[in-house]
Amino acid sequence: MSDAKTRPGRDRGKRSAAGEVEEARRLSDALEERGDPRAAAAVLEKAAGRDADPDLLVDLGYARLTAGDAAGARGAFERALALRPSDALIRRPLAQIYESLRKPAEAARTLAAIPREAASPRVLGDLARLYLATKRYPEAEEACRALVTRDPDHALLAQHGVTLCRIKRGDWRGALDVALTATRLDRFDLTTAFLAYAKDRLFHRVPDAERREAELTERFLAELREHDEAHAGDEGGAAAGTGMEEVVGG
Repeated sequence: MSDAKTRPGRDRGKRSAAGEVEEARRLSDALEERGDPRAAAAVLEKAAGRDADPDLLVDLGYARLTAGDAAGARGAFERALALRPSDALIRRPLAQIYESLRKPAEAARTLAAIPREAASPRVLGDLARLYLATKRYPEAEEACRALVTRDPDHALLAQHGVTLCRIKRGDWRGALDVALTATRLDRFDLTTAFLAYAKDRLFHRVPDAERREAELTERFLAELREHDEAHAGDEGGAAAGTGMEEVVGG
């Protein structure tokens, strides 16, 4: 009987708290539109102190980013992740913040925890790039291969990534084999550049190897950026279309 008597009161409390959160969101949006991002973040921060809701903490994270507080945004996203550890739409912006704070290894670990079957093409592209930046070439190759598993349409990008990983490891024969396979999909531009470089490294001494390899790396990273932009709308939810890269300086 006591349960039946107290439950309506608890339900009213929950509805009241939810109403306060929505009111805080509306006020925060209004303040941001008026050009006061710090005040907008402060409103959400106060609401988040009362209600540890992961969606509200994500909103707080983005508000802090808009206010120029990357460290504060990191804290908000980390709190949200602790409450919802399997949410890729929390992990990706948090990883971008780590990267903006010059913590690429932490960014990679954050994304690597997303199950492969749940990882979007953008997440896999980010992983490949981060692993390349931290010289973890076997893991970068694995992320590139996962792109093909996710969608065969990513095969050419994946082949380019695998070729570059083999080059970085000094596996000239392996790089040449993958580059030759890529010519079944494409016989122009970056594909032929990878093929020529792998062939030259396997059979010849290449005096300008450092310059050519750096150029191939930059061209592949540009291809990854184009891939990321092409799939910007694939993830849905809070992370899509937020301009996170511009906010965190990516």
